[in-house]
Amino acid sequence: MGIFQKSNNTQFASGLFYTLSRLLIITGLLGAALWLFFVGLLLELPASNAKVIIHSIAEHPHMALIGIFSSADYRLTQALMVLSSLESQLLVGLLNVWRYSIFSLVLMTISALLLSRQRLLLLTLLLCLASGALDLQSPVVISVQSLCWLGLHVIFFVGYGYAVHGLFSRSLLGRAKMSLIAYASQSGTAKGLAKKIAQSSAGYCDIKAFGELTPNCLQQYQQLFVVAATYGDGQAPEKSQGFIQALAQCDQGLHNLNFAVLALGDSAYPKFCAFGHQIATMLSNKGAQALHPVQEIDRGHFPSASQWWGRVCDGLGWHVETLNSHWAMASVTENRCLNPLQPHRMAHSLKLRVIGASYQAGDLLEVLTPIKRQDIAQKLKTLGFKSSTKVQFAGQTTPLIDALAHLEWHEQTANEPQALVDLLPVLAPRVYSIASKPNDPEIELLVRRLVKDDGSHGFSSSRLCTGQTGDNFKVSIRSHDSFRLPSDNVPIILICAGTGIAPYMSFLAQRQQMAFDAPIWLIFGEQYQDSGCYFKERLGTYVRDGRLTDLSYAFSRDKAWLDALNPRYVNDVLFAQRDKLKNLVIQHNGHIFVCGSKLGLGQSVKIALGDIFSEHYQFLVENSRLHFDLY
Repeated sequence: MGIFQKSNNTQFASGLFYTLSRLLIITGLLGAALWLFFVGLLLELPASNAKVIIHSIAEHPHMALIGIFSSADYRLTQALMVLSSLESQLLVGLLNVWRYSIFSLVLMTISALLLSRQRLLLLTLLLCLASGALDLQSPVVISVQSLCWLGLHVIFFVGYGYAVHGLFSRSLLGRAKMSLIAYASQSGTAKGLAKKIAQSSAGYCDIKAFGELTPNCLQQYQQLFVVAATYGDGQAPEKSQGFIQALAQCDQGLHNLNFAVLALGDSAYPKFCAFGHQIATMLSNKGAQALHPVQEIDRGHFPSASQWWGRVCDGLGWHVETLNSHWAMASVTENRCLNPLQPHRMAHSLKLRVIGASYQAGDLLEVLTPIKRQDIAQKLKTLGFKSSTKVQFAGQTTPLIDALAHLEWHEQTANEPQALVDLLPVLAPRVYSIASKPNDPEIELLVRRLVKDDGSHGFSSSRLCTGQTGDNFKVSIRSHDSFRLPSDNVPIILICAGTGIAPYMSFLAQRQQMAFDAPIWLIFGEQYQDSGCYFKERLGTYVRDGRLTDLSYAFSRDKAWLDALNPRYVNDVLFAQRDKLKNLVIQHNGHIFVCGSKLGLGQSVKIALGDIFSEHYQFLVENSRLHFDLY
């Protein structure tokens, strides 16, 4: 209970000072409106050095009229102005709101005095508020001198409001941050979710990557919220492994720490969300207490993550904003098959127009590919189901056609509508590397149309590859910080196979805009040279311009290529030119990028690089000189 009580106290204090600062600003703006009104009165009335006495006319049954008396010597009335009903109601309203605002601010400041050590600052504010309350007596007497005082109050309230907000929010929220969001991310999904959680937390939480953490850091916090992606064969993401090793070797307990784990993974792999469970076990073994069981998330399913965060916050008594997923609408402007002679491995170059797109080379595009409603209706008609039939989906009652629009429906069938809904997986976004130059509103993707062993096509890839000009998809740009070009003028080695060449087209476009002249070496592998030289013309231009200094190919099934004793696989190129590779990386501080299939290219290239660099390999990993984007 002590943890929650402290959290509630700091939450109340931060809320109080936030409200106080904002009310100060509002009161100052209200005073500005009154100040302008009174200045207008003084300018309109003829008397010099006049004072304006504002008094409600008692004879009026609703006191809606206000008399404006102007006198130079307090005895002789030189002018009389009677405001209209509307004008008088407005002025009475402004005066009353001013008085009540001042009164509320006085009470809030007194309360703040009891909670804060900044006593002198708050006493100064209290004195100013008290003098402001005296400025508006009844009847109100306004002179040039009092207008100056009112103007000073206006400036003071607005300026002081901003000062109070900045000072107390920093101090109180800084003390309130007894919670940490820690993320372990490989491709950016976990990082993106962690950032959204931090944004919604209203300042309760710090946020750090596992690569920035040490076990001692955890001693500073009372709550830990982990967003952990599983990478490879149930492993921790590469930049998180150092923290995991340090935590395993740490003898210090974490008995004062409460934690909750959001585990991300892909259910298509056998060790689904394994790393999330591993970190939860390690924390429990160190004495930390689990607030909730590990929550597994399949392929970054956002609604499940949002529900988990809501349960966590409810348990802590926090009132925070709900997590929001930000999707933009993308329209297909071009769709070209780059290898039509390979029907089982067709690769499509797609261009999607996204207004206001902002991204860097290496970033990813998430794409949602729901079934078109007319296609759903036709399939339901074939099954004999009505589109309007009510079903339960995501905890709500909804028409069948609306539920199916959020599901991945291939050719599955069921005896009744609800059974069909329960059978289908939730529609998940697919992630593709961006191949276009940074911030180009026409985002280019290279999409392989998946053909499964049974001859069926991939759910999302088939919809993208058959997309027509004008078709719309929901998209979201995902930052990929671990797959970025180095900011200094050093060599880069780009290793890829198949559609893994996509991000390197963005790399080359970005590097063309920079004044760097360090070598760029692209090593690309595919099956056949006639149909697999993607972006051949564009790459040729980069070679002629000197931007791409080396281009090495490896075609694994091309007879003419292999008969000429050319390299068959990417690894053949690496081993054949290992001295050149080591010179660029070790002697000239080069960076290596690897993009392609995790099971094919990824595993073999890691083994090859480990062999070539031997004792230097771990140094390159720890200093972020090896970058992997594997799928």
